[in-house]
Amino acid sequence: MSKIITLQNGNTVCKISTIGAEILSLTVNGEEKMWQGADGFWAGKAPILFPICGRLLGGYYTYEGARYEIKTHGFFKALETEVVNEEKSTATFLLESNEETLKEYPFEFKFRVMYKLLENSLGVYFFVENHSDKTMLYSVGCHEGYALKGDLSEYYIAFEEDENSIDRTILEDNFTTTKKEVISLSGNRLKLTDYFKKENYGDSMVVAPIKSKRVTLMRGDEEELSVYYKDFESLVLWTQVGANFICIEPWNGLPDAVDTDHSLENKVAVQKLQPKSSITLYHSITII
Repeated sequence: MSKIITLQNGNTVCKISTIGAEILSLTVNGEEKMWQGADGFWAGKAPILFPICGRLLGGYYTYEGARYEIKTHGFFKALETEVVNEEKSTATFLLESNEETLKEYPFEFKFRVMYKLLENSLGVYFFVENHSDKTMLYSVGCHEGYALKGDLSEYYIAFEEDENSIDRTILEDNFTTTKKEVISLSGNRLKLTDYFKKENYGDSMVVAPIKSKRVTLMRGDEEELSVYYKDFESLVLWTQVGANFICIEPWNGLPDAVDTDHSLENKVAVQKLQPKSSITLYHSITII
């Protein structure tokens, strides 16, 4: 039975579902910062992507001669997690591999998500453990959607480091290509309506190398929130035409390449974790 875990630190409150350990709400002084959905638009809020990010061409991959089907962004977002720790301002959620996950993903693992709530800030930790006797091939990422107070045309993304331009990887039918679009920045700021043009809505991605490991969402000259993602290789920006949200998504992994051979070993940006080893990944959201 799914339930909602509520964390609080001062005037900051975070609500998290045990389904996929998804953030449902993040409020500061009663003001909601997460996208809450609207008719006809994306119904998610902040799904966690594991063990793949994005789409698989044809909906499948191959590994050691077998074929596996798995849904877009993987299965974690749809599964019930175990709450292994819950305190006033921190909670940890666990999913272990089982008979059902092994049908889609042939690795034994433990995947824990820990949230630490501070005043005006939420730290998010991913602990990935490989319990297999073989190298674990995986992707992991975030899909956090932030509510906009006004129209997208009023908003910018500011990069922490000195960036003259960014490279947008051009997707074809939501699959990765080697084509790039260079987008110039003005004062380290990206105007979102320069980035999200009608021909590429829902089809936009920033890929490393980006020097910045922190970006700030700005409405005009007013800073609203920042996202820090030191352990992630790629940063995805996504929204929908006419919707008042922006997703700022740190990823380790990418959608399949348009010319994929479907082999998981050859998957673009696939991560590798040695047998009986683990890795910790961290990012944070700070309300300004």
